[in-house]
Amino acid sequence: MSSQIGYLAAHASAGDLQTLASDAAEAKELRRAGLDEEVKAGMAPPVCRICYSEEHEDGMGAFIRPTPCNCAGERSAVHYTCLQRWQTIARQNRQWSAGAVCHACDSPYTVDLVEEGERIPVGILGGTGLVGRALAARLLSHPIFSLGPVLGSSATVGKSLADVWIQKERALQDHYGAALWEAVPCPPGLREITVSSTEELMRSGVKYVVSAIAPSLGHIEDALQAAGIAVFSISPHARQVPRNPLIIPEANGDELLHAIATAAAEDDDPTIPLVKSPNCVTCGTSVVLKALDATYGVVGVSVTTFQALSGRGDAKYDPGLVVGNVYPLAGTVEKTDEYQRKELLRIFPNIVRCAVSAHRVPVQTGHFVDVKCQTRKPVRSVDEVKAVLRAFAPLRGLGLPSMPNAPIVVVDEVGRPRPKQDGNYEGGMSVCVGNVHTNDGFFDVTLSIVINNVVRGAWGAALINMELYDLHVRPLVARAAAKQRAAGGTMSEAMKEIRGFAEAKVTKEGHIKPHWDVLLKWAQAQDEPKTPSTLVAGLEESISKFGVGPWEEDAADVGSPQKPSWVKRQQL
Repeated sequence: MSSQIGYLAAHASAGDLQTLASDAAEAKELRRAGLDEEVKAGMAPPVCRICYSEEHEDGMGAFIRPTPCNCAGERSAVHYTCLQRWQTIARQNRQWSAGAVCHACDSPYTVDLVEEGERIPVGILGGTGLVGRALAARLLSHPIFSLGPVLGSSATVGKSLADVWIQKERALQDHYGAALWEAVPCPPGLREITVSSTEELMRSGVKYVVSAIAPSLGHIEDALQAAGIAVFSISPHARQVPRNPLIIPEANGDELLHAIATAAAEDDDPTIPLVKSPNCVTCGTSVVLKALDATYGVVGVSVTTFQALSGRGDAKYDPGLVVGNVYPLAGTVEKTDEYQRKELLRIFPNIVRCAVSAHRVPVQTGHFVDVKCQTRKPVRSVDEVKAVLRAFAPLRGLGLPSMPNAPIVVVDEVGRPRPKQDGNYEGGMSVCVGNVHTNDGFFDVTLSIVINNVVRGAWGAALINMELYDLHVRPLVARAAAKQRAAGGTMSEAMKEIRGFAEAKVTKEGHIKPHWDVLLKWAQAQDEPKTPSTLVAGLEESISKFGVGPWEEDAADVGSPQKPSWVKRQQL
């Protein structure tokens, strides 16, 4: 039995974790006959907890030392090859937690052994800055992406990233004082990383880059884009350029597909648009506003922010402005309130009144935001609003590794949320809401939000956009293009077909769009090459089969999608 299990763990190329687990369970039953006690008593050698073979038995090689999780005793032994295959299969099956967290002790694995070539290297522009450093640490263990070249200024190129990290964190702590700023330790996995130049990144062959540079250096983003690299950016550079989508996946993720399709179908520019994330406050506030807007229809919003010092990155304020003080940002070079207002109005076109007032406060990490909304529909109670927020999960089922199970965490305790206590739900990717009130005589809903500005408000926003693109947008576009090529069509016509499908599913009011699962199921149903006539029939059939959503209520008024122009030509 042990040799069979060991072979499966080591060699299954398209294996299933469920099969592996069931076979391991059979092996465990055999061991219960007495081997457990022998191992505990030291009478038998330890065996791998995945394949139940001994060290070096059946060609399985050595155990990992030290144990890569918190398992102890007989559970502590695991072959390098077994855990590598386990994590690789989990990644292939998009079972992210199975590959990242030990199923026995529920602690994160300290190693990531996904086989070479299974993960996509990602470059970081502005990688020595506060946000870039944090992203580099995350990419050490991301299930899809790996850490590629880390770009810094000319002063840091060639230096150890760990040395730069330690120096910058120490400088921030010395500047603000240890009581306010706690230096973030550098992960051991970054000790061997050397800061790269732009030229080295260009030669590396990476296809994806996350940018966290200052807007004054935006020309570097443009150069990478021109070279055919997909850039996912949190920089204000070119954020308001219409061609560049401004994306919060829960709020307007479909705009990413629309922007890519539009660029491919209509633009003379063959490059992928810069995929932009908004200001850190907008990143978190938009998630909450989308939940309210979908239920009540938000028409007016007032936003007052109290933003942490880390929102400025490694740039340092005069301590007299922010230590034991509140610093209003209106009229300063940061233009924070201006950015936020423009972004909210772009993401939520039905909002007609929007006011923003931004302030910097003596907190290291975690923005506190006071939000007041006016709505089209009546809001009945606080409990109803909390239920709406807790139920909001529009991307559930898409398998995005960085998507939290609960995008919005609602706390009921008086005096919450607070940045220190409520900024790290689900690794900082969830936003926290509390202090909910309704119908105060002027506003229909008022509430407070805490956003982890470094994670959800910065690198996490770019990372989840990149996941959405890589796992869903890019494959969907590729499927459409392959169909068109098979039938003699063009890429432009493929993109128009995607847009036609999406637009045909919008209700006559124009504000409800197809969910991602509908778009993806449609694309998957079209995988096999078909003749033009069966392709059109299949398109209409799949709309009827998979189009389950609120827009179906007015299906009779929407009409059927336009047939692609290449099909019309074939029929003439």
